[in-house]
Amino acid sequence: MTGAPVLALHDLQFRYERSAPLVLQGLSLAVHAGTVTAILGPNGSGKTTLLHILLGRLQPLGGVILLEQQPLDRLSRRAMSQTIALVAQEEEVPFEYAVLEYVVLGRAPYLGWLDAPKPGDYAEAEAAIQQAGIAHLQWRAMPSLSGGERQLARLARALAQRPRLLLLDEPTNHLDLSNQGR
Repeated sequence: MTGAPVLALHDLQFRYERSAPLVLQGLSLAVHAGTVTAILGPNGSGKTTLLHILLGRLQPLGGVILLEQQPLDRLSRRAMSQTIALVAQEEEVPFEYAVLEYVVLGRAPYLGWLDAPKPGDYAEAEAAIQQAGIAHLQWRAMPSLSGGERQLARLARALAQRPRLLLLDEPTNHLDLSNQGR
C-alpha cells in the first residue's frame, strides 16, 4: 500500500482490571483507505473491545493509535466523529424515530451544538438510505422494523456520517442472505 494508513496501531495492550489478564496484547495493524480489513476471532477474544478503544470509549494500557497520522487521544470528539463511524451489533433506539430521522442523526458531527439538520443533511441521509437499500422504509418507525431492517438503518446512519473509517461490529447480524451478500 502506498501512502499513510487511515488507522495505525502499534503494540496495543488492554485489560479491563489491573489484576485481570490482558485482553489485547502486542496488537499492531495498518488500515489503508479503500481497503477492507476483517478482525476475526472467537467470542470473547477482544474484537468489540478493540472497536471501543478505537472510538475512545476505553483507554488502552499501552501502545500507539494513530488516526490519519494523529494520535487518537489528541483528537477532539468532533474530529473523531467526522472520521470514524460505528455500526454496532445492537443498539437501543429510545424514541419512535422514523428511519429518515434516525439516519440524519449520523450528520450530528457536522452540526453546531443546538443546530437542526439542514436540507443538505437530509439529502446525505436520503442518499445513505438509498445506498443501504431501504428507501421504502424511510417513514417507518424504527421500533416497527425487523432486526435486519434495523441493521440496515444503522448502516445507513453510519454512511450518512461520511466517515473515512467505517467500523462494523458483526455487520451481517440479523441480515438475510441476500442483504449479507450485498
